[in-house]
Amino acid sequence: MDRIHPHVHCLVTAGGVDAAGRFVTPKKSILVPGRVLKAMFRGKLVDYLKRAVRSQRLDVPPHLTVARAVSLFNRLSRSDWNTRIQETYRHGCSVAGYLAKYVCGSPISGRRIERVDSDEIAFWYRDHRDGQQKLMRVTPHEFLKRWFEHVPPKGQRMIRRSGLYANCNAGQRKRVCEQLSAEDGRAASKQAASGVKRLDPQRCPRCNTYVVMQLVYRPLPRDFTSHQPPVVHARAP
Repeated sequence: MDRIHPHVHCLVTAGGVDAAGRFVTPKKSILVPGRVLKAMFRGKLVDYLKRAVRSQRLDVPPHLTVARAVSLFNRLSRSDWNTRIQETYRHGCSVAGYLAKYVCGSPISGRRIERVDSDEIAFWYRDHRDGQQKLMRVTPHEFLKRWFEHVPPKGQRMIRRSGLYANCNAGQRKRVCEQLSAEDGRAASKQAASGVKRLDPQRCPRCNTYVVMQLVYRPLPRDFTSHQPPVVHARAP
């Protein structure tokens, strides 16, 4: 039982849609606090399992009765569950790559397998407790058993979408994308404008070289109150 590690990977938008249909981003980099999500996920899942067993919608192993299964679920609700929340991805390509790794990839990549023979299979894994790469050796039977734990039953969907990702919300999703694209454009323009420096009065606005003052011309003041015609000196040819 210690080797069974059921888990769910979720991609969640960094924000939500308000009553006016506009997308609102959170003030912090993480949308939901980890402790709150841990308690909610544990409580909701355990409650669903207990109701499913009592209503006989979930079959229990032959060596367990309904009462013992409910008691087991109660013990699980008192244990510490793990939730890992990563910070917001800044680029959509990273999100697509993260999702594709779990949807289209295999449970283990070929470069992690160190040795294969009729007696054992050795492969590398990362121990999340200390972050170190370690070598594990298992029998071929145990390896195949762990492999098929990642194969879903026939007819079960691997990906489920809800909220903005649901097909029924395609129109709202398009409006949110247009809103975020416009905001990104305004932010980029504002950032570019903030990087523009003021003109240096000591430099030429065309060639950006320093201006050397050589002559200051101040014309003599003229009297514009008199209406006398200007004197024109002409020379005969």
